[in-house]
Amino acid sequence: NCFIAPEAQLFAEPNRPIIMGKQCMIAADSFLHGPITMGDEVAINHSCSLDGGKNGITIGHQTRIANNVTIYAFNHGMAANAPIYQQKSQSKGVVIGCDVWIGAQAGIVDGITIGNYAVIGMGAIVTKDVPDYAIVAGNPATIIGDRRDKPAHFDPNKIQP
Repeated sequence: NCFIAPEAQLFAEPNRPIIMGKQCMIAADSFLHGPITMGDEVAINHSCSLDGGKNGITIGHQTRIANNVTIYAFNHGMAANAPIYQQKSQSKGVVIGCDVWIGAQAGIVDGITIGNYAVIGMGAIVTKDVPDYAIVAGNPATIIGDRRDKPAHFDPNKIQP
């Protein structure tokens, strides 16, 4: 019961699989390069770019990824004695917990773990691990709140200064 838009591009070469749980969705114009493992009910909105590098991206159940999000589980070497394209890449992997919301145009770099129930704000660049329930925003992303502190029907227009 998964949906993959015909315009999505999935690249799962040998030893770099893309594994989807039940009821997942991948929207148009997204590019996924394995290894990537998704739990159940994961949604990846349009124009996202996910590259699992060598050690992969793991996405927990019921996580929502908004449009234009980039997640790269690798990084190039940057030594000055050789051109970037000739340097070996490194990969630690990225782990995203369950019931996480990643806002539009956010970026997540290699080696990051995002805890369960976390919220990543629109445009945030995540360069450090994010604890369970944390709400992060900015570049680099910093903790601005805790999801447990929000009422069941949170109204962003009623935020107190």
